Amino acid sequence: MKTHNENYNSALSLGMLQKQLRLLFIFVICSPMVALSQDAVVFVYDNPFYEDCRLVDIHTHAYIKASGTRYLEKMVKSGNSTTRIVAYYYNDRATLDSVIDSDGSDSYKLTIYTYDSLSRLIAKIDSFKTNSGWDSVYHKTWTYRINGNVDRIDEGWSYFDQPYQRLTLLPTIVYDTLIGDMARYKRVGPLVGLDGSPFPDPNPSYLWLRDGKLVLKGTETVYSSMTISDLGEEQEIRYNLYRGDSATLMRISRYDLNWQLKASKVYYKEEWVLLEDHRYDRNGYELMNTKSDPISGIKSTTTFIRDQTNGKIERELSPVTYDSKGGGPPRITVAEVTYTYSAETK
Repeated sequence: MKTHNENYNSALSLGMLQKQLRLLFIFVICSPMVALSQDAVVFVYDNPFYEDCRLVDIHTHAYIKASGTRYLEKMVKSGNSTTRIVAYYYNDRATLDSVIDSDGSDSYKLTIYTYDSLSRLIAKIDSFKTNSGWDSVYHKTWTYRINGNVDRIDEGWSYFDQPYQRLTLLPTIVYDTLIGDMARYKRVGPLVGLDGSPFPDPNPSYLWLRDGKLVLKGTETVYSSMTISDLGEEQEIRYNLYRGDSATLMRISRYDLNWQLKASKVYYKEEWVLLEDHRYDRNGYELMNTKSDPISGIKSTTTFIRDQTNGKIERELSPVTYDSKGGGPPRITVAEVTYTYSAETK
């Protein structure tokens, strides 16, 4: 269950929606479609409405909630050196109040979460401190409609070394209209002109939600969709990219019945590449995962050491392999993450 709704600047025409649905029908029934080259980036279908307010897996979160844990510390070591310490502060609902992410020096990031009386996230503030002092603040807010769905999302930056630049929150995603059973949102920024007014976008981007879930986003000419299928023992999500009258299946992700990711592959440089592979034991606890970045060549495997009585993570072991660009042997480094839980905050 997510902390708040997974519920983005003039109208995305009914013609586009009808075209998308028609293309989706053609793709499913009459595949394969025309392949689209993708040489620069790996296809990503991010959801700007969702913010993770737990930052742990479902079994560790269940332990935090049941045990009344208020403080979790993750200490990252590489060899004998501590490279990072992340402190998580939870409230009595087992959602995050704040996070302090430090590299062991005087530099760190402080994140503060604020909720309304219905436990919905209404603000997230990231403050960045360097060795010379506070550097910048990033502020994001959520406003909700009377039906509980998101009405708008505002964002703003402020830099402390530029006193003339004050924090100004500007709308970036706003509710637009309802067509059928889908709510349409519009991206509206946050770029502004010298007079402070938002730049007009000649090719605006829209997002469509059905039952609070993001199912379609993009412009009139390039857009992508998400299709969820119940396969019995697992769930599958297919991500499709549309350009004009061409459709390409760009990513396939499969989940268990608890929506824990099992595997994800992406269509990259005209071939399918495995991005993530997750393995679980018979209790549903994740034992290990392997993640690959086809752009950088970095491949990492993480093994989880758990308390078998409750499923909480106690340690992570992550050897990371870096491919050599000069044809030499790959470089390998090992990171260890130790989890410490407490009912008292520090």
